[in-house]
Amino acid sequence: MDTHSQNLDLLRQLANGTDPRNGLPLPTGDACQAPEVIRALFHAIRLLEKHKDKPAAVQAGKPWDEEEEQALLQRYDAGDAVTAIARAHGRTTGAIRARLAQCGRL
Repeated sequence: MDTHSQNLDLLRQLANGTDPRNGLPLPTGDACQAPEVIRALFHAIRLLEKHKDKPAAVQAGKPWDEEEEQALLQRYDAGDAVTAIARAHGRTTGAIRARLAQCGRL
């Protein structure tokens, strides 16, 4: 089981009132039993589930080389969507926009 799935499982257990360490019900008065905490846990679960299948930005934080920058500019100039470019380059949409701005395209 990957870390993402493990985190989701842990949050689900807490939101359902179970101690993930031992599978026993959480004691009355435990902070995770408070309605506002339960709502926050279910909200976090929904967000994690929504992003579960998003591909990782494997190039995030890595320096741009000339070849990648030229490929970025060609795709952008050809009218490709920023999200498609980001996916192809393994970078975030924010990184693509920042690089386009740095290159004078935005």
